[in-house]
Amino acid sequence: MAKILECKEIVIGNSLKALLFSIYNNYLFFKTSEPDLFGYYNIELPLNLNPYGNNCVKLAGGEDRIVGPAKEPCYSRLFLFASLAGLTPFSEKIETLNFSGDSSLQVHLRNNKSWKVKFRKCFIFEDNNLRGLGVPEKVLDKDMIKVYDIFSIYGKNFSGVDILEVGEEFVSNIYFFKNPRSHALRNRKDLVIESRFSKENLTKFEYSETFCRFKATHILSEYFELKESFRMLHTQRVIFNEQKNLYKDMENIVFLDTPIDEIIDSRIGNQYVTRLMDEL
Repeated sequence: MAKILECKEIVIGNSLKALLFSIYNNYLFFKTSEPDLFGYYNIELPLNLNPYGNNCVKLAGGEDRIVGPAKEPCYSRLFLFASLAGLTPFSEKIETLNFSGDSSLQVHLRNNKSWKVKFRKCFIFEDNNLRGLGVPEKVLDKDMIKVYDIFSIYGKNFSGVDILEVGEEFVSNIYFFKNPRSHALRNRKDLVIESRFSKENLTKFEYSETFCRFKATHILSEYFELKESFRMLHTQRVIFNEQKNLYKDMENIVFLDTPIDEIIDSRIGNQYVTRLMDEL
């Protein structure tokens, strides 16, 4: 028999704005999937959440650009604040959520356990792994996905460059990041290649990891005028769903797509989290 959790307001989603909305309003946060944490947040966002401050990245060609905090440490830090404040009852263990239509839902965890959650109000930012919402009224970016191909580089050190902007659907941007495998090679960098295309193309060879390696090798060799050869070893492909489903609000369920700057500007404030952030 499922255990029961009764609460007032809950927030469902995985984005930064969903997490901030939860923290600023002191609502429980239900993280249903991993967010896209590659890259950097917008420099114009009023976020003082990253202990390392904003980042200066160098574009290929020598141009410097100031960007906001790196996504991964910023989001992880915020999620830690929410956890310490008791706002993440299931931490990162949620597998699926099923709405029953009576101000309650079934939470299925990765350890095969389940809970029944009763709520007064539910705010939904993203519908990943949600069931029972019915048919959306409108679909934006239908079947679009964002793909990150991660490569380890051998035989070449791409130092002095952080981003190479290609601007194409397949291989849009090439990110250079520090290699964690060896402290001796401090300037050595590996690659994360970003693409955005329709899900139907995922099985085509010209959108495969192999073709990504061919294309990236050609772009790098041509741009940096390389004469010597180097090897790219594909280590991981990470896929995020870009499709946005829009639903009609229900009696106790509200669907939000509030811009993140508005969430920050209109925050009520969680005194415990605020003090915690100041201390850390």
